[in-house]
Amino acid sequence: MMKSRFLFMIGFLCLLSNIALQAEIQYLHPIPGSENHPKETVLIIRFNDTKPEDITNLHTFISVSGDKSGDYDGRIIRCNDGKTINYQTSDYFKAGEKITVRLTPQTTGFAQAVLDTSFSFTIKDQQYAPTPTQFLKYSDDPFISVNANTQKQNATFDPIIRNGISIPSDFPWVDISIKNNPDSGYIFLNNWGGPPYNMILDNDGNPIWYWKTDDRQRDFKVQPDGRLTMRVREGYGGGGHIALDSTYSVVDTFFAPPGYAVDEHELQVRPNGNYYIIALEWQIWDMSDIVPGGNPSAIVVGNHVVEMDADDNPLFIWRCWDNYTITDAVHEDLTAGFIDYIHMNAIEVDLDGNLLVSCRHMDEITKVNRQTGRIMWRLGGVNDDFAWDDPDRITYQHDIRVLSNGNYTIFDNGNHHDPSFSRAIELKLDTLYWTASTVWEFRDNPDKYTWWMGNVQRLPSGNTLINWADGSLPKVTEVAPDGTKELELNFENGAHCYRVFKFPWKGKAIRPYLILESYPDRITLLFNKFGDEDISHYNIYGGKSPNPDQVIATSHQPFVHLYELDNLSDYYFRVTAVNSSDDESEYSNEEHVFVNIIPPGENMVVNGDFSDGFNYWNFYVEQSEASADHLINSSGELEIQISSGGSSNWHVQALYPNLVLVEGSEYLFEFDAYATQNRYIQAELEKDGNPWTNYSKMGLSYITQEKQRFSRQFIMEEPTDFNSRIVFNVGAENTDIFIDNVSLRGVVTNLIEDTQDIPPLYFLGKNYPNPFNPITTFRYHVPYLSHVSIVVYTILGESVKTVIDKTHHPGVYALTIDGSDLSSGLYFYQMAAQSIDGSNSFKQVRKLVILK
Repeated sequence: MMKSRFLFMIGFLCLLSNIALQAEIQYLHPIPGSENHPKETVLIIRFNDTKPEDITNLHTFISVSGDKSGDYDGRIIRCNDGKTINYQTSDYFKAGEKITVRLTPQTTGFAQAVLDTSFSFTIKDQQYAPTPTQFLKYSDDPFISVNANTQKQNATFDPIIRNGISIPSDFPWVDISIKNNPDSGYIFLNNWGGPPYNMILDNDGNPIWYWKTDDRQRDFKVQPDGRLTMRVREGYGGGGHIALDSTYSVVDTFFAPPGYAVDEHELQVRPNGNYYIIALEWQIWDMSDIVPGGNPSAIVVGNHVVEMDADDNPLFIWRCWDNYTITDAVHEDLTAGFIDYIHMNAIEVDLDGNLLVSCRHMDEITKVNRQTGRIMWRLGGVNDDFAWDDPDRITYQHDIRVLSNGNYTIFDNGNHHDPSFSRAIELKLDTLYWTASTVWEFRDNPDKYTWWMGNVQRLPSGNTLINWADGSLPKVTEVAPDGTKELELNFENGAHCYRVFKFPWKGKAIRPYLILESYPDRITLLFNKFGDEDISHYNIYGGKSPNPDQVIATSHQPFVHLYELDNLSDYYFRVTAVNSSDDESEYSNEEHVFVNIIPPGENMVVNGDFSDGFNYWNFYVEQSEASADHLINSSGELEIQISSGGSSNWHVQALYPNLVLVEGSEYLFEFDAYATQNRYIQAELEKDGNPWTNYSKMGLSYITQEKQRFSRQFIMEEPTDFNSRIVFNVGAENTDIFIDNVSLRGVVTNLIEDTQDIPPLYFLGKNYPNPFNPITTFRYHVPYLSHVSIVVYTILGESVKTVIDKTHHPGVYALTIDGSDLSSGLYFYQMAAQSIDGSNSFKQVRKLVILK
């Protein structure tokens, strides 16, 4: 009798303990019974009151087993909130496996209670990640061409200086159409069109900082912890978000937990260093069971809300699969092979600490309890909890932000308004009577409509900043509370922009930032120690090996032109800034360049006659559409053998990359070609990247069975491009092509004047090439209104050619000598100059060698 009573009491206490533990668990990931988790899944456990230090068997109270693999070993990780525990298994789970977890924590609480519970979840059968092409299908990456003209016109070859900052030639300038009384903050934005830059601008559109990046590092903003963050697609550990401090140094990275990719739409960093991101996942679904005509192997994109602690441990994972129904995306094609049914694009921390999530393709804002994962309310879409006073509600919105008064701003893209229009709105929500009231909105007159991206920000002055995102629309429309426009600007080149923000900001770089620009006649270095007003001069370190430690030049300006480098040589550069106390800064970033000085008239194409095989060239075939091969035949020609040309001429390409085309310069493009049958090909000088601008404005070339010489002379009307290419698009027909003697030359002009760039001294530069045949070029400087003569002499002092003899305005000049009428040998060229007022004179001689 006593034994049975004892056993009853033990069983009763165990039941109470299990109930007590389940009540004590505040948050658990994975959710018990949930399915389709990645094999890298980390267990997350958070208790209401019990802290990790209260568990006496902390490192052994979790046991994990799989129905395919048996027991899994693992380790406990304590998160920095003092409450949450991670359990990371030593090995990844197996595909399709059912995982059972048992918790047996012993606590130091009342009666040393043993609180047991268990739960299970399953791992997805197929671990899937998309190809880059598939990734484009659901991201904000439509193939839209924008005007690539990104260069501010400059009358001199020196960089433009604004705010004491030197500006690269391809900088994406903005045009300000309205400026009245804007908020005093700085503008944070990046361009999508032309070379990508992240930049901070003042209200006049002048940069106070910029960073030329390899990819579009968007969602660029100041976080509540005071750091700058941006999304990067490559580098820094494989793509994620990075943080820069006020010295513009990269100090942190932000990633998704194991098993998930980082979405580019949002990063929110809290003052304690914890951060929220949107995590990406892809699953293969049988949509034929869900919608009529559904694809049985559809790839469905998942978006999850993730909180990580400052040590990159997951605190909270809120999975879309557990909370949203795919059929709620009423505007999306659910019969497609690739379905982005949520398109989560914003996370915001509400005033009560819970989370706001914007789901574009569901027309919905969801509020989520950050502690438990419970949905608190849903605004918009088919599951709307609110009655609106606005019949348009929201559709395909791109932004949600909370205001200090508890209201919310939203950028309503309005894709499915009738007719479509975009706007900024402020909503007041009443969760007692479940009403949504529009208390403020801005719709432009006439309406603006951007079907993608965009954002709204309420500024400290009470103004509202609106980014219309699309290249055709302003990047900033800043309006007063009454709707008066205080500032409006757009990129001059019509580039897109994901989000734009305004923040107060004060930064001071710890080191200069260096950019190289390689021109046919010089190397230009631009360097800026942003935010530092105490700079005496810059030291330029250069050499033919990495980490150069020899000063080769100094400059009181934030740039320098280098003409006297050894040609066809590798050079490395870095720069320091020296202040008025003679303190030298840290080195800048190091940049490398291959010096390839090519004067006008010389072929810019190395191996244009294919005498060195196919070196320096590239060959591309769109293998899903075409089949082709290439070789250098016995005649030394490039022979392209085409079995199937595909459906477009670009499906088979011969490419010559890395050419520099300078704005305003004139070029001659030539090549020989013939074919086995008469046909058309497309040969041009173009931008090496979207939008593939055809700089040569050359149309289709008609190729016959007889070898012909094709020529095209053109002026580079677009901004200087340091990475253009020659392309021969020869697809679309099944006819072999033969190409030879490809050349691109700068057209020789007698004199290039630049009278607005006034040098401080007379100067006669070295000619290049030297020796030469028959053309060589040099520069000379004239600081005053002067009469200048340049004469070529033999070694006996006999004058054989007067190259120039005329009055010059102050400026920098380039001159070409044509030696085709001279014999091989050593010559000298002399510059003699006399200022018109007679106060200054100059004479200098340099030698040149003609080899024929």
